[in-house]
Amino acid sequence: MADGPLKNIRIIELGHVVAGPLAATLLADFGADVIKIEAPGAGDMVRELGPKAVQDGVGVWWKTLGRNKRLLALDWKKPEGQAVLRKLVESADALVENFRPGVLERAGIGPDILREWNPDLMVLRISGYGQDGPMVKTPAFGRAAEAMSGLPHLTGHADGPPMHPGFPAADSTTGLMGALGLMMALFAKKDGVAGRQCRNRAAPVARGRRGRLGRSETLCDHGGNHRKYGRDQPKTGWLYFGA
Repeated sequence: MADGPLKNIRIIELGHVVAGPLAATLLADFGADVIKIEAPGAGDMVRELGPKAVQDGVGVWWKTLGRNKRLLALDWKKPEGQAVLRKLVESADALVENFRPGVLERAGIGPDILREWNPDLMVLRISGYGQDGPMVKTPAFGRAAEAMSGLPHLTGHADGPPMHPGFPAADSTTGLMGALGLMMALFAKKDGVAGRQCRNRAAPVARGRRGRLGRSETLCDHGGNHRKYGRDQPKTGWLYFGA
């Protein structure tokens, strides 16, 4: 929607796979100018995930999450790449990222640096269990968050094992809530509230989806390639694992 209500908003996306890119995609659908930054050569791994369209062989997930965006291959971990990123950030209203906590900081472009470049920048940070706290270093992905939330317990047959939905429920919900949180931050900016972070965590969002917990913090950090998912039922109860 080139002439949508967000046509004057520019967003830099440092997202990968589902949650971060979905948040940016939803805003792009309403006119935001989203510049998606991908790793040179490899690109976003979501390009290779899931089924491919019969017509052109392009991944369906990529068609879904890459739409309505401008694309840029940039190594933002190198000084020359960071110089380009700085120019983009200086002209942006918001930045979306969903890497593991600490990745941006180790690269020297944490939120404090980003706001030095642009004091009015809004930053949406998506992770599995938050940017701090006891589980900050725990690897996270969507289905693990769903399992922690108890959502699979509500699906499937009553006399059968827990069952995950047939789509990335935690990722999708987190991306949706991330987009909503960023919109609220941009709206507040009009009242003089600037330079804020939106921190979203996948596990609380998934719990809120099933009605037991509603949190304004959300987010999901995903890594890895195709996974084989399974469950086993030890004496202590159901166990979820991803390999």
